[in-house]
Amino acid sequence: MKIETKYSVNDMIWFYLNGKVLEAPIYKVDIGVYESYTTIQYMVNVGISGNIKFESVKEELAFDTKQELIKSL
Repeated sequence: MKIETKYSVNDMIWFYLNGKVLEAPIYKVDIGVYESYTTIQYMVNVGISGNIKFESVKEELAFDTKQELIKSL
């Protein structure tokens, strides 16, 4: 089995979280392999002012640009 991700650690992605459009670097890539499907999620740091707060973003909800994200809504 070969699994390819759209993004890598340290890539910047755009995503929607709690009513806001945000951009953040990927901290970690989580891959789940199950009997009938595979999931890919990116962990991003959305903390402000030096605070660390990690959130998970599903691969299908991560975008290269703000325009691509807005177009998907």
